[in-house]
Amino acid sequence: MVARGDEIWVLYPLYFDKSASRLEGRRVPKALSMENPRAEEIEFSLKSQGISCAVEMKPHPSRWNAGGGRVLVRQAKRAKGELMILAAKGMLKARQDGTAPPPVMRHERPAKAEAEEDADDE
Repeated sequence: MVARGDEIWVLYPLYFDKSASRLEGRRVPKALSMENPRAEEIEFSLKSQGISCAVEMKPHPSRWNAGGGRVLVRQAKRAKGELMILAAKGMLKARQDGTAPPPVMRHERPAKAEAEEDADDE
């Protein structure tokens, strides 16, 4: 697990987004990029390769209104660029194999809150 005091790398899905140019923030080659990458996919890719990481629901500063998240990675004995290539290859493989994690709906309201609102309406 990644803790706040650790030395960490931060990886945003934008770094792997095929629709983004290098100037807009993509950091991997077009051949290793993909449509609509998600923080959960980056986490899954890295964890399946034994790298400690965690998702944090904070968007990229240049796309603050787009939502999404980021992945905090404890700095291993790898450069950040090498880590991004490793993650991208793992993400592509997971998508091809069908083992990529399903999308997570993080903005849904809990059922308890809905039940309380219904009680207030009566």
